[in-house]
Amino acid sequence: MLDGTIKGYIDQYLKLLERPFTPVMLWNELKADCKVMNRPFLLTKEECKEYVERNPLAIKLPGNIYITRAIFFKDALFSIKLTPIEKQLHVFIPGDRTIPFIDSDTSIYHIDFYYKDVPLRHGKNVFDKAMIDPLFTLYGAEYKDEVILADPACQLNESDAGLELPSHICLTTISLQPLYDDGVLENTDRLLCRVIDWTAGMVEILPQTDSKEDSVLKIDELDLKRQQWFKSIEQNFIKYLQSIGPSDSIYEQLYKLARLTKSDLCTPYCGSLSEMIKQSDALAIVPYGVESRIWLKDQEIPALGVWSLDRKFPVYFDDMLYGVPEYILEAFATEMVKQKNEDYEAVYHKIYPSFVELDKKTKEDFFLLLKKRHDIINEHYNSFADYTVGELRHRALQLFEQANAIIIDIAYHDMDVKTFPSREIIILCQLYAHLEGLLMSFVEDDSYITKMQDVIASSLEGMEVCFDDIKDPLEQSIQNARGKDFTIIK
Repeated sequence: MLDGTIKGYIDQYLKLLERPFTPVMLWNELKADCKVMNRPFLLTKEECKEYVERNPLAIKLPGNIYITRAIFFKDALFSIKLTPIEKQLHVFIPGDRTIPFIDSDTSIYHIDFYYKDVPLRHGKNVFDKAMIDPLFTLYGAEYKDEVILADPACQLNESDAGLELPSHICLTTISLQPLYDDGVLENTDRLLCRVIDWTAGMVEILPQTDSKEDSVLKIDELDLKRQQWFKSIEQNFIKYLQSIGPSDSIYEQLYKLARLTKSDLCTPYCGSLSEMIKQSDALAIVPYGVESRIWLKDQEIPALGVWSLDRKFPVYFDDMLYGVPEYILEAFATEMVKQKNEDYEAVYHKIYPSFVELDKKTKEDFFLLLKKRHDIINEHYNSFADYTVGELRHRALQLFEQANAIIIDIAYHDMDVKTFPSREIIILCQLYAHLEGLLMSFVEDDSYITKMQDVIASSLEGMEVCFDDIKDPLEQSIQNARGKDFTIIK
């Protein structure tokens, strides 16, 4: 199994690569780079091929050729519709308007917008919260406030996440004054944007002039085409909904829509995706476990569907049966040092229930890596510095152990998840993904954990409550699935 360091290295490479490639070409480039940097290269061609095939950052073309999202979105067109207050102030708020045309890992507050090859000035303005809420819709209600709080101009403490935000908020804005000075925004509320660099977050603004010549009743050609665009994109989303599925986020859903319909989506007369959803009679942003997704109105999103025909579980957990991610081992090793405990067997069974049988080499590698991490951490461990973070990590690991046990039980015994309650399975997968991200933060950025300790403690409490809510129905479904494997002989 590839460890987190190698995966992260490949992912970063795939974000920056701006030319077509094959897995073998990528493997050769990674090998050459590691040689130049005098770093060990522990990646086989087959491992590289398998990881690229499953990597959402790689887009497969005919002939075993791949391109990256950076290539796919280069020069892509998308639209921004200004609100009345934005027109009045001659600015706009980035919000969710660049989804999915800019890398989701790029902060919206660091995206550079250009007009006539000159970057537009970043500023800040105070807005009524009710007015800005619709500009963050595509993040989902569960993440909207978190994104707003991340704005450097917001001047609110990030520990306020989860609390009700004030009625007026200061946000980063992009000045449109140069466009107004040129007179190109006098008769329009529409900006046409072109992606310069998906990874770096660089966008060019090409204003559209939707002039209404003699009569306010006259609808110009662009307006008519845009209305047709809204209808076409809505129909395309519905058409491909089963292959798009709920995905990992709304961002990923819209990325997949772009993959399938780019020629229709990215036109000079395009509207915005948030407008399309708002206008749609068929689509809406609906609850999905503890998150949100775009789906058909008044329909519950199932845990499995056409989008997941290649597996019985909603997400991939195969890797856990062949090796543990490095950051999870690191978290458990740190916990062992904190507790002054060297019971490696006990940690093994916290991750792998007793019914799991791993091959000898995988098991040996587990103990070897765990002991190695334990010994390294033990050399420089500071119990005082780890006090607050350690308590949060302990709670996260306890919850991870419980969620992981259920997931491994279902996946290892190849149980039919369709017989399980959808809501509980969806929430289980979401909790697991959130815990993975949290455990990774403990390992890679404990300063973030310290800074956000109140928010994380509150988040953990919410996850613990969620898990208590779904645990019994899931365990009952597991018992029912096991019962089907036995036949009573009379």
